[in-house]
Amino acid sequence: MNIKEEFSKYNIINNLAKYEIYYQVSMRKMITDTKVNVDIDVDFKNALGSIYELLKDLKEMPDAKRIYEMELLKQASMDAVQYFINENMSMVKEGNLEVEPIINKINDNEFFDKEMKDLCKRNMINQMMKWHEFVTDEVADSISNSLHELERVSN
Repeated sequence: MNIKEEFSKYNIINNLAKYEIYYQVSMRKMITDTKVNVDIDVDFKNALGSIYELLKDLKEMPDAKRIYEMELLKQASMDAVQYFINENMSMVKEGNLEVEPIINKINDNEFFDKEMKDLCKRNMINQMMKWHEFVTDEVADSISNSLHELERVSN
């Protein structure tokens, strides 16, 4: 898996669209399950950073391309759960929110049910269009240049 290729304009749009829909659907599940409302907006830089770290973790794996989609879903879900927990730490401390079962469900591919997956599929085109408008050639070049600098510094 070539990280540079994964940060082409097309892949930036594709990855951000998927990450955002997975994140938001995960967040909505947490909100529904707990009856606690939090902001479901995705931070652009955090999303890119999370995607980059995931790609770095997978790049040497022989089946990286095959498992990437599921791993992206898991990563976005984990990030959503982490944000939700950070925003509602008192629920965790008071024992009103069990974190471990949620994490286990994500890791075991049991967190996203059929309805959630269908919701993602139905909304993916809108997500793609949104990110296509946002990620201009200039933005994609800037992301790519930042990635090259990050790779240069970390090697």
